[in-house]
Amino acid sequence: MRRSITMIVATMAALGLVLAGPVGAAPAEKTTYEFFECFTVFGEPDRSWFSGKDDKNWHVRGAGNQADEYRWDDNDEVWANVGSNATVVNWNVRWMLVGPPDAPMPVPTAGTLWGTFDFESDIGDFSGHWTWAGWPDAEGKGSGKSDSGQIAKVTLLNEDPGFAGGDFLPECGFDATFVVLEVIDPRT
Repeated sequence: MRRSITMIVATMAALGLVLAGPVGAAPAEKTTYEFFECFTVFGEPDRSWFSGKDDKNWHVRGAGNQADEYRWDDNDEVWANVGSNATVVNWNVRWMLVGPPDAPMPVPTAGTLWGTFDFESDIGDFSGHWTWAGWPDAEGKGSGKSDSGQIAKVTLLNEDPGFAGGDFLPECGFDATFVVLEVIDPRT
């Protein structure tokens, strides 16, 4: 009995130390960055099909896209190209035809998108997953990790949330996505 009581007291003391450890630990360092990305390549999907009444639902799986990443440079007061983002995109969306009457193309209008990303920039390289339910009106979310253990929390927006400088590259057109990237370094 005495041995059991000693074991219980020792276990409770160890548990108390484990629980007290994180409380006294320094908080992880978090830095927020604002980007916008301009898509440069829209890859052919692995699969694509239409469904529903009048084929108004468009399903795509495995489209490999590429985007250039821009961040505001306070010194030069310009949006500087600071990296790239390779994404794999899947979607279930509504769509419509746009373009010249002799060669219209389907364009997604609203739905759910998801996939993976490989983000390479001057602040670090991150890989992870993202999802965007309620696109284009809602926010998309994502998370990833760097090889060094930093964590990336991503927010995706279709409209400028008031980033510095405005005046985004005209060649992006409707393909610009605004990205808020929170980098968390748990090693600090």
